[in-house]
Amino acid sequence: MTVGIKNLAKGSLVDVKSIDSLKALQYKPFRRLFIGAITSNVGTWVETVAIGIYMQTTTHNATYVAAAIAAGYVPQALMGLFSGTIADHLPRKKILVITNLGSAAIGGLLAIAIAQDFAYPWFVIFLLFLAGFLNAVTFPTWQAFLSDIVPHDKVPAALTLMFTQWNLGRVIGPAIAAIFVAGGQYALALTFNAISFLGVVGMVLLVRDHHFQKDALDRSTLTKQSRKKELTAGWRFIFSPESHMRTPYFVFAISIFWASPFIALIPNVADEVFKYKNLGTSLFTTFQGIGAVLVSVFMTTLHVKYGPTRTQQVFVMTLPFVLIFFGLSPNLIVASPIALFFGMTYLGTLTSTTLATQLATPPELKGRVAAAFMATVGFLFPLASILQSIFIEHFGARQLFVSTGIILLSLLIAIGALKKSYALPVPYNSAEPKDIATVLGETPVPVQGESL
Repeated sequence: MTVGIKNLAKGSLVDVKSIDSLKALQYKPFRRLFIGAITSNVGTWVETVAIGIYMQTTTHNATYVAAAIAAGYVPQALMGLFSGTIADHLPRKKILVITNLGSAAIGGLLAIAIAQDFAYPWFVIFLLFLAGFLNAVTFPTWQAFLSDIVPHDKVPAALTLMFTQWNLGRVIGPAIAAIFVAGGQYALALTFNAISFLGVVGMVLLVRDHHFQKDALDRSTLTKQSRKKELTAGWRFIFSPESHMRTPYFVFAISIFWASPFIALIPNVADEVFKYKNLGTSLFTTFQGIGAVLVSVFMTTLHVKYGPTRTQQVFVMTLPFVLIFFGLSPNLIVASPIALFFGMTYLGTLTSTTLATQLATPPELKGRVAAAFMATVGFLFPLASILQSIFIEHFGARQLFVSTGIILLSLLIAIGALKKSYALPVPYNSAEPKDIATVLGETPVPVQGESL
């Protein structure tokens, strides 16, 4: 299927019904989850922008700003071996309710800290770090939960739309944050975020037992030996020759390390380079969010029309040049639309990889494979953000983005990501299931799984 385009002379419009990813909204349980998720993510981006500007205003230090933005990602690396196992073995619905209630509580505490003037930089970073542990469990659980409740033929569209709502939150959130920040109402902005988590809880509770798919009941097929090694099962599957995920994983990791700090460094760059702290932060965040939303909405359709691999390669090849051009931008007017292209190419690269790997992963490993990718983000994003913030303090932001663009392009060429022989993994075929024990180098001794 392709996006239907009517004749321009007759009043051209995109045929929304032909956008593949939107077809997941036909399924009521998914619509509810989508609404809850987008409510929460709008709140999250309100917090992200507000905290970034707050830290820049109170410290004027790029390292503090980057540390605050990146603090929530560190637990993803620390929990990478455990969160996937939790998602694959415990009731996913209960996990989502508990973690979102916890996130609401921490968000409320952060709002109180700022309102009462004891939000010291170290305390803010600590609370964001604490919230990161809950998010580290929520993320793989959320991805795996979709496969439990959405019909198999709608899973690709559902995963794509979840990336869309995350990025749509990046468009709406900064606009709301700008209103709060303009009046110095940082505490209200963070209160808004705390309340938004309750929207997720409400929508998840509306998912009933009859919404679960039959395949979900058999997702915990394990072996005695894999129980001993289950913490690393996701990683071992990614690097197994049969999964064909190794090179795509390296593309994912390299892109995270060299490109993702763009997000964390926005408040400092907007203030120190372009001299528009509030306006620049909101514009850059919003524009990259718009670019990411456009890519996410049409990602499934692009995959159908051009193929997942070729679609990703276009994004991968373009991303380094976007970083270089942003570093060379003379002013805010030029830099803002380049931020849009960053959102398109960066999220296009990551979404293509995560979508392909989730579709290629057997049901019993989905949580652990998602957690492995999450842990990669959790380790590389904060590390790269801190290192690049130090580089900025000594050499400047423009030099940073030009350098990272050149290095990223060189590494992508070196690992063969732009070759014709490069390919993303093919979707998992439930009719011809892989012998997971054999793939992981284990002796299959079936053990009865846990019912949801």
